[in-house]
Amino acid sequence: MNIVTVSSQRQITIPKQVLDQLLVSKKDKLLLNIEDSQLVLKPIGKSIVEKLSGSLAEYIPKNKRKTSFKKIMTQTQKIAAKELAQK
Repeated sequence: MNIVTVSSQRQITIPKQVLDQLLVSKKDKLLLNIEDSQLVLKPIGKSIVEKLSGSLAEYIPKNKRKTSFKKIMTQTQKIAAKELAQK
């Protein structure tokens, strides 16, 4: 059990070991709810897009990293169609 103090700005600091147990990282979001007069914090799961964000950066040249999603999808569809046509 951990004791936290409410600051003058009505903020609390959640101990690192608690966040580590919940697998909560910097900038993650938590759902705050009141259940039976108790505060309950639950991590909000990330979408698959958020989880994979940046995971392919090492494979993409720096000058191409700001390419729009639409352009990437168009190029990917062309490549896939070409590969399927060859089969």
